Amino acid sequence: MKTIRKRVFGLGHVLTIALVILLAGCELGVKNEPQPSNEAIPISRAKEVGGLGGGGSSSLVIPVGSNVTGYVNLYNGLYGTTLFYLQTGNYTSSGSLTASGVTITRHGNSTPKINGYFDIHGNNVTISHLTWDGTNWTGHSSVMSPPNRNLILIRGQNVTIEHNKLKNITTLESYTLIRAGGKEYNGYQAFNVSNLKIQYNEIDNWKQPVGSSNQIGAIFLGHFNIDVPEAVGAQIRYNIITDGPDTWPVGGCACGNTAITVADGLPPFPTATYIPTANQAVNIEGNEIDGGLDAFSIKVNNATIKNNIVTNSTSGSSPGIQNRIGSNNIFDGNMVSGASDGAGIMIWAGNNLTFRNNIIRDSEHGILFRSESSGPAGDHILINNNTFVGNIDNVVFYNSQGAAYAHDDVVFINNIFYKDSISSSPSFKNYPGAPSFSIWSSISYMGYNLFANGFSAPSGGTCHSCPAPASTVQIFDNIAANNFDIETGSSPAVNAGTNWSNGMPSIDFEKKVRPVGPYDIGAIEKNGY
Repeated sequence: MKTIRKRVFGLGHVLTIALVILLAGCELGVKNEPQPSNEAIPISRAKEVGGLGGGGSSSLVIPVGSNVTGYVNLYNGLYGTTLFYLQTGNYTSSGSLTASGVTITRHGNSTPKINGYFDIHGNNVTISHLTWDGTNWTGHSSVMSPPNRNLILIRGQNVTIEHNKLKNITTLESYTLIRAGGKEYNGYQAFNVSNLKIQYNEIDNWKQPVGSSNQIGAIFLGHFNIDVPEAVGAQIRYNIITDGPDTWPVGGCACGNTAITVADGLPPFPTATYIPTANQAVNIEGNEIDGGLDAFSIKVNNATIKNNIVTNSTSGSSPGIQNRIGSNNIFDGNMVSGASDGAGIMIWAGNNLTFRNNIIRDSEHGILFRSESSGPAGDHILINNNTFVGNIDNVVFYNSQGAAYAHDDVVFINNIFYKDSISSSPSFKNYPGAPSFSIWSSISYMGYNLFANGFSAPSGGTCHSCPAPASTVQIFDNIAANNFDIETGSSPAVNAGTNWSNGMPSIDFEKKVRPVGPYDIGAIEKNGY
């Protein structure tokens, strides 16, 4: 019996010692857990750095103060981790994010702040609910030095950037906050960026230093140097972009100081030898842009720009929306106001362009057609069912070489041209100081437009069925309150338009369906449903 007891007691000791060793080993494993680096460690090397840990985990909370890129690359490579949470506090981020199939987001309602950049090379990546705040950074040099020049650079497929905040950022060099595609200083390399979503982000107080020759952009898709179809099918939706750069770069142009740019090549202006060929099919929708220089600069084909609100584009002859180069683009249901030193819409080059259901108000020019001797102007342009109100000039043609480079086959149908104070200013004219030519050499048809408060149809041609009511006639419900619904019954715009053209919009600015019969003139259909 004693012998048996000794054997049991001895077995207990053995089990206890084994348990202690096991726990110690586990604790030791935690203490010696592999540390993240800027490069992913392949699965083939897993045993060298500690093993896969029995299958790994699908989520991980990254400790405050860590290099986010390094952690994501490491744990995705080792354990297949796909969901990474960040807590309230400051994080760094640098190096290429090579992991695929990952989401990087906040933990609960925490407020993680990033001092660094994401250079995304992986596919199926989501970055959400993070904050970049320039007032929180320890120094700009580590964040803004080449070759990065972007806070978020996207070079993968199926990437979503959403619900992030980027604010209080003053650049020390030409810079972009969110960019998709190749980099012009990286050997002109192109990347296959597709199915991209940039949505519900807030960008505020983004500047270049006063007196700087550099430029800053909020969102940039595409490539400066080569004509390639990057960012095909991208969605740029419901972002709020405020307080952008309000001065031109010294010795430069404002073409880079733009809230949203979609481009596929150089130069910034059309030339006789360069017209973009890439079919981007980009959708830019529901964004709100307030302050700064250019709001939208479109340099691709088959883009849709709709339901955006642009206010207070105030400096440097800057347009709210411009089609710089590109064809088959549709601008629908946008409101632009306060382009006090520029144009609500600027049209450079491109064929088969449609501008419909837009409200352009309180700007220097409603539409500015611009062309240079270096390249072609636009052709086949339909301007229909828009409301122009309170602009100093409604339609202006600027051609540096006169009629030789004028736009061609421009059609105006169902538009309201209204001055909110009685004026005898012409609605259509040549740009002061530019070569003068007959604007009817550009206009192929004008009909069913309403000219009010002293505005009148351009002379030298025929405006078919264009009412010109007396200044006492009320056009809108309440223009003082910026209500541009047309007055019921008494407005001469009611049922005075046409719906004969294939390009006429079936819905109006307020997304109401227009009736089968004659349309109302302007962006808003009174009897829509």
